[in-house]
Amino acid sequence: MKKLLLLLPALPLLASEPLSSHLELSYVETAGNTETATFASKLDLKKAYDNGVTLLSKMNALKAETTVNDTTSQSADQYTVMLKAEKLLSDNLFTFIE
Repeated sequence: MKKLLLLLPALPLLASEPLSSHLELSYVETAGNTETATFASKLDLKKAYDNGVTLLSKMNALKAETTVNDTTSQSADQYTVMLKAEKLLSDNLFTFIE
């Protein structure tokens, strides 16, 4: 099941029409009384079809570790995957599944 969830955001890649994508990567490291290292990533994919269907997928990941007195602990660990399909029914009406 976990493998299927990881593949769902890649569904827009399977079509032959152009793909819109946006990728963000972040790494922050701080030092002082406590040392913190944080890594975050975000990937947005969007594919629009001529028949009014749009597929969107978003993936986010966040991981953080904190070190106090030579003891390292994981302070954040979050993963999010979202898949959305939209269908334009008319000029004033659309539907979506999320």
